[in-house]
Amino acid sequence: MRACVHACVPRPLPGRYMIEKLPWNTNDDNKLLEFLSSVTQVVTQMRVDDITIIPAGWLSPKARHIVLCVLARKVSGYSLTVCNTGDGLEYHASGVDADTSLDTKGMMLVIDDIPEYKLSDSAFWFFTARMVTYMHPKNKAKTFYQKLLPYLNEKPLKANVQSYDFHMPIPHGRDRRLLHCVMLAVLRGLQEKGLSTVSE
Repeated sequence: MRACVHACVPRPLPGRYMIEKLPWNTNDDNKLLEFLSSVTQVVTQMRVDDITIIPAGWLSPKARHIVLCVLARKVSGYSLTVCNTGDGLEYHASGVDADTSLDTKGMMLVIDDIPEYKLSDSAFWFFTARMVTYMHPKNKAKTFYQKLLPYLNEKPLKANVQSYDFHMPIPHGRDRRLLHCVMLAVLRGLQEKGLSTVSE
């Protein structure tokens, strides 16, 4: 298992380092710039098949939420998977469990075919990091999903929502410690590495 975890992070810096650097509600320009520097360092040093996990989210008087973005380096560009277990799931795929008839949601939203310059440049990361650094009424799931994500591969959000994305029953309560979200991010990392996530 340890080998699998190490396989899911890039060589320069572990994903935990990025979470520790997140300038959550600091209102601090310097910490925002420090986080941006760390992110762009990781992204530009990634080699083909490298994977890292970068936190994002939004912070407003009415909503405080974190998602985990699993970034995978491809031969040409990147893919980015948003792992979410709470606010903003209305933008993910929906379904119904055939056995239980319970509503399900795709907890992962995969953005493929992202040109290299879209993520090696700091612009996207600046706008995502600003949403967790400074509290503002406009910081909400709608901004993240409808404005920032479509910029990455220049496709409408619905064109990126896949029916095969990992479905689970809609969570009850809140994933306060992000345990389920972290498990999803690791699962996605294993998938990106071509490793089976099902015991045989």
